[in-house]
Amino acid sequence: MTKVASVRISQSLRAVVRDLTRIGPHNNAHAPAIRLGISTLAPALLLLSLGRDDLIPYALLASTVAVYGRASNRWSRVRMQAQAASAIVLAITLGAIVAGAPSWVLVCGAAMTAGVTTLLSDRLRWAPGGALFPTFSFGVASSISGADIGTIVITAVLAAAFALSMAAVASARNPSGNAHVPASPTPSSRVSITHATVCMVGGLLSGLLAVMLGFPNPYWAVVAAVVPIVGMYSAAQLLRAVHRLVGTAVGLLIALVLSAFSLSPIATLLVIAALLVGTELVIARNYSLAMLFVTPAIIEMSLLGVERYPVAELLQARLWETIMGVCIATLLVGATHRVRHPRGSSDSRRRGS
Repeated sequence: MTKVASVRISQSLRAVVRDLTRIGPHNNAHAPAIRLGISTLAPALLLLSLGRDDLIPYALLASTVAVYGRASNRWSRVRMQAQAASAIVLAITLGAIVAGAPSWVLVCGAAMTAGVTTLLSDRLRWAPGGALFPTFSFGVASSISGADIGTIVITAVLAAAFALSMAAVASARNPSGNAHVPASPTPSSRVSITHATVCMVGGLLSGLLAVMLGFPNPYWAVVAAVVPIVGMYSAAQLLRAVHRLVGTAVGLLIALVLSAFSLSPIATLLVIAALLVGTELVIARNYSLAMLFVTPAIIEMSLLGVERYPVAELLQARLWETIMGVCIATLLVGATHRVRHPRGSSDSRRRGS
């Protein structure tokens, strides 16, 4: 290895460590975090009081529309959340319809959901970008069976509508929102189509590998492959993959600690809401730190209404599925770099491409 190469590797490692530990500005993150907490907790507690615990997972999934458009003005926020709500409710519905099908069918459905919603996210400029929430919604809904499809759809629609009403109230009080935050640019058609293809292929390969290895929730591998494919530039995508791995590994330790407590249903919902609030407080400031909150939250959400696996087995599977998904996504990002950023194009000359 030459001295120049050694210096470049050292600089790159220092840059990664610096990014992993850097905390961005607060930027009024408490407001959307509180809205997310209320949007998540209120419908779930109502269903719990009505004795419909079986519908709580669907309400929690639909309430995640509250994360969209935090830096947008009034109309942009409501419009974006309505678009995301349509995608998430549809993903929940399709997942519930195929629930009970063979695992490979569920993986194919999750991968297709990832591809389609990634394309929508890019073209409609959703914030946060990517297909995480629709893909996760499909995965969880497809792993639960028992409730009537019509009731599931009504539950998801009402929960999403409640989250939208929270956004509308907030917008009425502060019409400009964080409008000073510049909107993300719309990716070119080449980049959008490649993103969608990478997400679908990466999710499919990761999920099928998880099925072959006998992991209990193969859709987690699909989600892990989808998460890094956000943004327009390869360097940012690869850095996000590192964040995902580091944050998930530590977040699993937190999930292990939580598993030691026999929480009541109300306590479980309060913990999930608190973790989601913590996620929203820091996700725009440090993605690895957000993973410490979202990882145990996702585990608790995905286990509502389904058979519990031994904790050690479950968390080990979660870690391996994350590693598989992130590694496959990283390989695909590298393989498609020149497709998205041809040599000599304006994209390839941008910093971080």
